[in-house]
Amino acid sequence: MPKSLSLTVDLGLLAVLLWIHTTLFDPGVAFTETHVAGGDMVSHPWIAKSLKESWASGALWSWNPGWFAGFPFLYFYFYPLYVLTLGLDLVGFSEAVAFKVAVLCVVLAVPVAFYVSGRRWLPAPLAFLFASLGMALFFDESYSWWGGNFKSVLAGQASHEIGLLAMVLLFPYVLRARTSRPGAILCYALAILAHVYTALFSTLMMGAGFALLLWETRAPARIWDYVRGPLLSVGLTSFWWLPFLAYRGHTVAPTNRTFADWPEVLRVLQVDSSLYLLLYVGLAVALAAALLMRRPVRPALAFAALAALSAASLLFLEGTPFLHVRFLSAIYLFVLFAFLCAVRALAPPPPLQWAAAAPLGLLVLQSLVPSADLDASLPGFARHPARDAAAWWRWNLSGIEAKYEAEHVLGAWEYLASLDGDDGRVAFEYGDYNSYGSPRIFELTPYMSGRDVTEGLLLESSVNYGALFYIGKLFNPGTWWPGFPVEMPEIDVARGIRYYGRYHVKYFVANREPTREAMEALGYPSLYRNPGFEVFAVNEESRIAARIEGGVPVVHAPHPALESVLQLPASLETVVEVRPGPSRPGESLTDVAVPEQTFVPLPGRWSEDGQAYTVEETGASAGRPADVLVKIAYFPNWRTDTGEAVRLVTPNLILVRTEHPRLRLRFTPGRPERLSLLVSGASLILLAGVPLRKRLAARWESGT
Repeated sequence: MPKSLSLTVDLGLLAVLLWIHTTLFDPGVAFTETHVAGGDMVSHPWIAKSLKESWASGALWSWNPGWFAGFPFLYFYFYPLYVLTLGLDLVGFSEAVAFKVAVLCVVLAVPVAFYVSGRRWLPAPLAFLFASLGMALFFDESYSWWGGNFKSVLAGQASHEIGLLAMVLLFPYVLRARTSRPGAILCYALAILAHVYTALFSTLMMGAGFALLLWETRAPARIWDYVRGPLLSVGLTSFWWLPFLAYRGHTVAPTNRTFADWPEVLRVLQVDSSLYLLLYVGLAVALAAALLMRRPVRPALAFAALAALSAASLLFLEGTPFLHVRFLSAIYLFVLFAFLCAVRALAPPPPLQWAAAAPLGLLVLQSLVPSADLDASLPGFARHPARDAAAWWRWNLSGIEAKYEAEHVLGAWEYLASLDGDDGRVAFEYGDYNSYGSPRIFELTPYMSGRDVTEGLLLESSVNYGALFYIGKLFNPGTWWPGFPVEMPEIDVARGIRYYGRYHVKYFVANREPTREAMEALGYPSLYRNPGFEVFAVNEESRIAARIEGGVPVVHAPHPALESVLQLPASLETVVEVRPGPSRPGESLTDVAVPEQTFVPLPGRWSEDGQAYTVEETGASAGRPADVLVKIAYFPNWRTDTGEAVRLVTPNLILVRTEHPRLRLRFTPGRPERLSLLVSGASLILLAGVPLRKRLAARWESGT
C-alpha cells in the first residue's frame, strides 16, 4: 500500500476511534472554571500547585505542611500528571482548568496510544481491533477502584492510567527487542514514574521480552543492546525510586491486609463478564489455531504465561495490602498483547483482516454506546454500554461549584481564607459521600483557603493518618476507618478536641447538628455558621512547638511508625519516644510507665519557603536541657542547626532534647536524594551524549 494511502487509512481509523470515544462524555466540561469534585481526585490540584511552588523555589524534594502534620512531598507519589498540569498552566490555563485538561488529555490518549502502538507491530485492521478492545476495557463500568478504566481515572487514578498507556506504547519495542531506542527508554521511564504498579508490570514485561531474546539467541551484543536501554531508564528515574525505596521504612507500614482465594482471583479476572470471556476465548482459539498451523507463537505464549502467572500469584500474596487491586488492568493488557500476537502469527491475508478484524472492532466500539434498541437485539459480549461515563465525567469535572448546596462548603473555605495569620491547622468533621461529591472533599482546603488541614490523600506518606482517623471517630462514627485492628471509641467531643491539640488544630469545622450542640455546650466560640458547617475556635494555647515537662520515657517497637498508631488511644494520651527494635519488659506502649506530663506552648515561626521551623524560646540553657515536642510528622530528613538528634515520638511527631535557648529545624535532602540526583544526571548525560557522539563520529568520517 502506498505510504500516502496508508497514512490516510491510519488517520481515518484513528478518527473513528476518537469520534466514538468522545461521544461517550463531554470533553468541553474540562474547560469550565470550576474545581474537581469526586473520589480522591479533589486533592490532586493541591499536589500540582505544591509542585509548582516547590520547583519555583528550586527544590526537587521538599516538605509540604498542607495535610496531616506534613509529609515529604512526592517521595511516595507520582510526577507525570502534575508535570502535565504545570505545562498547561505555563501555556495560559488557570490552575483549576489546567488540572482538568490534564485529566482530559489522559482520557483522550487512550485510543491514540493503543492505535499508535498497534501500528508499530500490527497491520491497520488488527491495530484498529487492538485499540477497540483497549477502549472497551477502559470504559468497563463494573469497577471504579482497580485502576485502568474511566471511573478509576475520575476517582484519582489518572497517574496510574498514564503508566498503563506507557506500557502500551512500550510493548512494540519489547516485542522487537529494541528496548534501547530513545522511545523505549522514555516509555519505560514514564511507566516507572507514573505508578509503582506500572513500574512493576512494565519491568515484568521487559523480563518476558528478555526471555524471548534468550530463547532466540545468546549473542552478547544483542543481549547488551536489549538491557542498556532499560538500565538507562532506571537511571533516569532514580531521582524518584531511590528515595522511595530508601525511605519506605519511615512511612506508614501496610495495615489493610488481604488474602486472595480462588473466588477473589476469579472476581479479579472478571470471568462473569462476556467481554472478558470473549478475550480469553479469543486468545485460546487463536493460540490453538497458530499451534496447529505450526506458526511461531513464542511471543503470544510468553505474554499469555505472564498474564496467567500474575493472576495465580494473587494466591500467594497474603498480608499484602490491596495489591491485587492493581493486577486487573495489567493482566488484561498482557492477555490483549498475547491475543493480538497469536492473531498476527496466523498471518491472515489483508482481505480477511479487513473482513474480520474491522467489523469486530466496530462491533466492540458500538457496544460502548448506550442504545436500548441495540442492547435488546445484540448478544451479551456486544452489550457493554458506557452508561455512566457521561454522568461521572460531568459530576466530577463540572466541579464543586455545580453541586447541590455547594455554597455551604465554599462559604466555609472563604471564611477560613479570611482569617488573619497562618498559624494553626484546621480539622473538618465529615462522613462518607456527601452532597459535595466526595468523602475527601476537605482535602481541597489547602488549595481553596491556604489553611493546613489534618485530612489528606497521601495515606502512605504520613505516619499520622491512623491516629487522625481515630480522632475523627470521636466526633462522627460514620467517618471512614482505614482498617487498623483498633477498638473504636465512643463519641467524646471534648477528648477529640484535646487530641487534635496534639496536631496544632486551632479551628474545627463541625457538620452534624449533634456535634455542633456538643461544641457549644463545651463553650467553644463559634466563629462562622451556615446551614452546612460551623467553624469553632479550639485549642487557643496550642502551638507547633511545646516543651514537655515531667519526662519522656523510651519504648521499643519493631515497626515504630505503625506501632504507635495501633496502640491507640494510649499514644494520644501520653508522649513516649519510640526506638526501633524488639519490645522489652516494661518498654512497650501498653505497659510503659509514663510520668505526669505538662505541655508548655513555645513561640515559633515557619520559614518563608515552609522548609524550616524556628522555636524562638525553648526555655533551655547549658546544663538544663529541655524536651521540645514539634508537631510535625516524623521524617529522618529533619535536622537541627545545632546538631541535636531529631527523634520519633508518639503519635509520630518530632522530639528534640536541646540545651539551646533557640532551636531551628530544617527539612534537608539526605544521601539517598543526592545519590539519586547524581545517577539521574549521569543517565541524562548518557542519553543525550550517545546520539551526539554518533553524529560527531559521522561528521568526522565524512570530513566535514
